Amino acid sequence: MELATKNRIEKGKHATYSPKTVVEGVDLTEGMRVIINEEGVKTASDSLPDPITLALHGEKFATVSLEGLEAISREEQSGITGDSS
Repeated sequence: MELATKNRIEKGKHATYSPKTVVEGVDLTEGMRVIINEEGVKTASDSLPDPITLALHGEKFATVSLEGLEAISREEQSGITGDSS
């Protein structure tokens, strides 16, 4: 099933409203940011997940141990304070 809709920009607010079936079909939620690109005569939109949702539900690509975190913290703090201990 192809999800497509014709929208119009609302006067004054420059807001666009999509049908519920389209919004749910592409997993958009209230407050989510989208990118709208011009493709010839058509436009395409991509969603930008917010950082919290991405952190909780996105793909994990790095791990840090507590010891590693502490070492990095000490390095950064010594760089700021000028301490070499």
